[in-house]
Amino acid sequence: MMTRTQRRAFSGVVVLIAGLVRLPAAEGAQTAGTGNIAGVVRDVSGGVLPGVTVEAASPALIEKVRTVITDAAGQYRIADLRPGTYTVTFTLTGFATVRHEGIELSTGFTATVNAELNVGSLEETITVSGSSPIVDTQNVGTNATFPHEVLEALPTGAASTKYAALILGATSALGPDVGGSKGEMSNALQIHGSRQGDYRMHVDGMTYNYSSGGGNLRAYYTDPAATQEVVLEYANANAETETGGVSQNAVPKDGGNTFSAMGTANYAGPALEAGNITQALRDRGLTDVNSVKQIYDDTIGLGGPIKRDKLWFYTAHRLQSAQEYYAGIYFNKNNLQNTVFYDPDLTRRAFLDLSARDHSGRVTWQQGKQKYTFYQSIQSNLQGYFEISGNTASLNPVAPEATGNLRFYPVALTQATWSLPVTNKLLLQAGFTYGHNTWDRHPIDGNTSEAISILEQSTNFRYGARSTYEKHYQHQMNARVSASYVTGAHNAKVGFQYFGTPPWGEVNESFANSAINYTFRKPTPDAFPVPVSVTLFATPQRSDVRRRNIGLYAQDQWTVSRLTMNLGIRWDTLKEWAPAQSRAAGRWVPAASFPEIDNVPNWKDADPRVGIAWDLFGNGKTAIKGAIGRYVVLTAPVGSLAPINAIVASANRNWNDANHDYIPQESELGPLSNSAFGTAVINTTWADDLVTGWHTRNYNWQGSASLSHELRPGLGFEVSYFRTSYGNLLVTDNVMVTPADYSPYCVTAPVDGKLPGGGGNQICGLYDINPSANGKVQNVAKHASDFGGQTEAFQSVEVSLNAKFGRGGRIAGGWFKGNTVTDTCNLTVDSPQKQFCKQDNPSTQFKVNGSYPLPWDLQASWVYQNLQGSPILATQVYTNAQIAPSLGRNLGSCGMQATCNGTVTVNLIAPNTVFEDRYKQLDARLSKNLHVGRHRVQAQLDVYNLLNTAYFTGRNNAYGPQWNKPNGMQLGRLFKVGTQVDW
Repeated sequence: MMTRTQRRAFSGVVVLIAGLVRLPAAEGAQTAGTGNIAGVVRDVSGGVLPGVTVEAASPALIEKVRTVITDAAGQYRIADLRPGTYTVTFTLTGFATVRHEGIELSTGFTATVNAELNVGSLEETITVSGSSPIVDTQNVGTNATFPHEVLEALPTGAASTKYAALILGATSALGPDVGGSKGEMSNALQIHGSRQGDYRMHVDGMTYNYSSGGGNLRAYYTDPAATQEVVLEYANANAETETGGVSQNAVPKDGGNTFSAMGTANYAGPALEAGNITQALRDRGLTDVNSVKQIYDDTIGLGGPIKRDKLWFYTAHRLQSAQEYYAGIYFNKNNLQNTVFYDPDLTRRAFLDLSARDHSGRVTWQQGKQKYTFYQSIQSNLQGYFEISGNTASLNPVAPEATGNLRFYPVALTQATWSLPVTNKLLLQAGFTYGHNTWDRHPIDGNTSEAISILEQSTNFRYGARSTYEKHYQHQMNARVSASYVTGAHNAKVGFQYFGTPPWGEVNESFANSAINYTFRKPTPDAFPVPVSVTLFATPQRSDVRRRNIGLYAQDQWTVSRLTMNLGIRWDTLKEWAPAQSRAAGRWVPAASFPEIDNVPNWKDADPRVGIAWDLFGNGKTAIKGAIGRYVVLTAPVGSLAPINAIVASANRNWNDANHDYIPQESELGPLSNSAFGTAVINTTWADDLVTGWHTRNYNWQGSASLSHELRPGLGFEVSYFRTSYGNLLVTDNVMVTPADYSPYCVTAPVDGKLPGGGGNQICGLYDINPSANGKVQNVAKHASDFGGQTEAFQSVEVSLNAKFGRGGRIAGGWFKGNTVTDTCNLTVDSPQKQFCKQDNPSTQFKVNGSYPLPWDLQASWVYQNLQGSPILATQVYTNAQIAPSLGRNLGSCGMQATCNGTVTVNLIAPNTVFEDRYKQLDARLSKNLHVGRHRVQAQLDVYNLLNTAYFTGRNNAYGPQWNKPNGMQLGRLFKVGTQVDW
């Protein structure tokens, strides 16, 4: 329940937004869901023609036609056009009318349509039909636009993971998808060295990520049946974006003046899959592979006019599920559940289950010049049973009991937008979004609160229970207002953006069963586990933070002859604060109260964005572009400075289970890894120059250069170079210790022909904290530059091709080569250890997709990916007995214990130096259209992983008997049957 003060504040915000909707401000000439048409009009002698009336007409416009007049230089620009097919007409008294037909316009694209007028009467009309422009000679940004017709034609799953297969240089945090097997899992796309947190997801130009950041931090997902097209922008150098990562925008369908409907259904199950286990996989310890349990995705959409040219509607509904068995992972035997032992039940395979329902509706209303839209989407029963956590290069195996049910309560996204073209030059727009997001991870059925989460070190296998469970109330609200002034030469825009928590804040809760985790180690595969340590948690934990992110920007796209300059500046401020709050007492911690705290942090940044585009020959077919811009990074730990989050959340204690009862007693436990655990003392702070001020948070500079050329109508290529470099990188300094509090030691790598050099080598330069300093912790976040500096830079080269050919064929794809170099060799914070301080992260990709119509109303389409193999890693657990001879003492974590069970994990292979085979996947579709009057029925047969390759997305990195054993597999050849009905 909101207090009276909160209700007043919220009402005030709503009134303010409503007022802004009526003020002269809005998102601008080319909004996130629109494109532009621009060009120059000349006479037959080459002279420019001012005063020409230019009309753009399309069924996509509720007002049907948009009109502008060419300026003194003969230039014109028609802005804020919905994606669709346009006819552009040029008229001037004394000259024959010229009409260009079939101009296909997508979001984020400026189509160049030039005209040459002959002397004649207006009644004379010259019609020009041909291919649409494929080179954007004015916008310097890079984007990938996917109209719903293209997405419906290609064999891809419906979730956002599919875009990683279609965009050159992009990678998915979840790894590749086979036939929609990943469902609508939270996912983040990365490109050109960006962070996962820089990925922003939008509907109609407004984000639905949580206010705590971007990336996969969201509960809502878009329904393909409700989407007109999807645009993914990156390296765009305009001032409307805060970050430099991928910006994904779904443009909703709005109905139109004609009633239409569509429905889709598809299914894949065990009988439609081929196994792909190989002898090489068996040799690595696998006895089975990932396989499908069932996949289906059913949608229906309906739209049309409530009142023609006045009021349109569109509604869509979706029911989908993705269930996949995981290789080599099983439930614990029933008689061992809720105990400290694990023995796999080979009759009960672990599986992923993601299911969801979605219901959405959109209304578009044209009232005179003003246009309003209202969008509402409600999703329910989105839940996941058995989840794999980690990155695709190093997924560690987790028993189903140690994962938990991922459940999303009804999630809702509500939007309203308004626009007003005051004149044919001045455009005002505004929008408001509220996202209602509640979700949790709770124990699976059969797990009791007594079940303890246990990590077995020799295999990195976690079982028993999840380390911690959680519940989140991560609601958000955001708004945008802007004003654009568009002439033939200028496309100027100023705007305001707000993004933050609602007045009642963002609440996050967590707890661990019995507030404790165990760590065991098996000396041999058949031995009983030996206790190594316990991890104590300061739970239950509940935090409440408030957040406000405001952005102001101004930019102009200025065309002078064949040169277009994109000039922009953006100002961002991020402020967080925490109200007074308290924490209940737990097993290890007393109840505590914390006062209100403000400005944690309060950051301000001014970021310039500059780009140029040169129409090399003036014919709209060749462009040279360059751009550079500064962007803030969203990977800083938001909310961490609130006092309730700055206390010690967990601490480790070595465990010598002397009586072998697997119950930790005080006499068996070593000192705390952090002596402040169990108190209300704030143990983590940030340096003063990080908390407030200008240009203090993480940022990056992004630069790009490209050459685009249309070889012939419908065929173009592009060569591009990208660079990203990071600044204000952060480190955590324990001010209670110095490098002198650490002692060096060496260990010996195991002898193994699979290790670099065959193993057996000495690994030196490792450091252990001295016993006298163990447990002394007071962490302060600081700039890496205070300790010698750290660098991180990415570079890549891309060559891409885009072609339309024959009677409706299309193909797109290209080659990518990139590398990220991270260097911390000059950085010394606390420990002097420098192992693998300079790392490369290379990647090459080849991707191609296309479609082609065949006789008898058949169509074939395909998607092919050839990606960098994931890096092979190896971590070895060394005991105190193995380390002490070199160290000259027991490990510092043991303190003064006579018996030391302490361990240290050491990397045996430098990251990104040894790789698995390349990932290859070919997906294909054959579809058949049947027409009944105005209705169309399309039957679809998809084959995913046609080559039946057997790549794995995760492996066990713990050196030992299960080292390199795959635990996340690419599905084998999978057939999926489906249908789409349009009427």
